[in-house]
Amino acid sequence: MTVTSASPQLHRLTRLLELFARRRTPLSSQEIVDALGTSRSTTATLLKSLVKLGWLTVDRRAATYFPSARFASWSQWLLDTRWLDPRLPALADRLQTECGETVSISAISDLTIEVVYVAARSGGIRLVIEVGQQLPVMHSAIGWAYCTTLPDATIASLATRSQQRLQERINMRELRREVKSARERGYAFADGAVIADVAAYAAALPCSLALRPLVLSVGGPSERVSKLGDALPAKLLAAVATARSW
Repeated sequence: MTVTSASPQLHRLTRLLELFARRRTPLSSQEIVDALGTSRSTTATLLKSLVKLGWLTVDRRAATYFPSARFASWSQWLLDTRWLDPRLPALADRLQTECGETVSISAISDLTIEVVYVAARSGGIRLVIEVGQQLPVMHSAIGWAYCTTLPDATIASLATRSQQRLQERINMRELRREVKSARERGYAFADGAVIADVAAYAAALPCSLALRPLVLSVGGPSERVSKLGDALPAKLLAAVATARSW
């Protein structure tokens, strides 16, 4: 069931918060109406409720709304890397320096993967991935790396639920083959699975290092990654081995 079908009000709230995240500036009620495509009355009711709850602040002089510091404080701890082992971000940074490609740490959330930390070089052609971005478990190197930590029956259950809830087409034979290869090598590899012309290597991190299952990944443009040969997965495995020694 999608957010839209589960609750229109929740869907509007989600879109409103995403709108503020994109714009990052106070918005008038008319700007919100135009962006969300909702009626004036519906938007007014939503804004009034959020102001009462303390989620939004209102500037009466400018007639604009903006998320409150109180609201920000509720969720700030989720983006604070202190809920991870403090050595993990530093490990990702070192790996990025060594390989020159984008490195990410992702946490598993049932059928999806959420990026929680990114280390990337500035400028040039690179894999652009952001904290908070979500990826499918069943169709990515990160997801396959996570699956190496699960029993085959659990993987089959995840695939079934992904097909039912996300309407994903999953070839179980191919999925089992990818997971088997990842178990044998110690890492998963995908080229163009999520983003065209982007290749990525991923390996599961020890579960003792965070409150959620984590996967370390490194990726970049397929052509550049292919030229590095075995160097990239070797550096990835060395980083994971370091984490396991902690």
